[in-house]
Amino acid sequence: MRYWSRRRSGGVLLAVTTIALAPLTIASSSPSAGPAAESLQAAGKRPNVVVIMTDDMRDDDLRYMPKTRRLIAGHGVRFANSFAPYPLCCPARASFLDGQYTHNHGVWSTRDPYGFQAFNDRRTLPVWLRRAGYNTLFLGKYLNGYGKMPTFDGRRSVHYVPPGWTDWRGSIDGGSARAIRSPAGPTATST
Repeated sequence: MRYWSRRRSGGVLLAVTTIALAPLTIASSSPSAGPAAESLQAAGKRPNVVVIMTDDMRDDDLRYMPKTRRLIAGHGVRFANSFAPYPLCCPARASFLDGQYTHNHGVWSTRDPYGFQAFNDRRTLPVWLRRAGYNTLFLGKYLNGYGKMPTFDGRRSVHYVPPGWTDWRGSIDGGSARAIRSPAGPTATST
C-alpha cells in the first residue's frame, strides 16, 4: 500500500478486495475517528481513502490478523453497527459502488443475466470521486462475470475499464491470473 500512497499523493486509493472500510467524510465529533482523520480535518485537507472489502468475514476474524490490526485498523474508523444491503458478494459490491439497494441496481446474483452484465456503472462512487478531483485505483475483483459477460451496453468486457477509475487493475472473472491495466490519467476513464 505504501507504493500507491506515494504514487497517488493527494488522491484516493480505492481498492475493493480484502479487509476494512474507511468513510469519505469523517465528522469531527465522531468518537470513532482516529488521530490521522482529526489531523487532516484540522489542516483542511481532503483525506486519502482506502477501502478494502472482503466477502464472508466476521468482525472477530481480525483477531487472526495482528499485522492488519497494527498497520490498518488503528488508523481508520471502526463502525460499531452496520448492515449488509444484500449478503452476497456481487450484489453487495454493486451496492457499495452505486449506493443503491439490489432492487434498484439490478445485480441480484453472481450469474447471468445478473452480475456484471446487469450493472450500469455510469453513476458510481469512482465517477463522483473523479469529478471531485480525486485519483482512483481499483485493484482486485470487480463484479462476477467481468471479462466474460458483455457490458451493460453490449460491448465485450475483457478490455473494458469502468468509468471513473484513474488506474484500473481489475481481475478477469473465471480464475484467470491476468489483470487489465489502464494507463493513468483521465483518458483511461472517459465515458
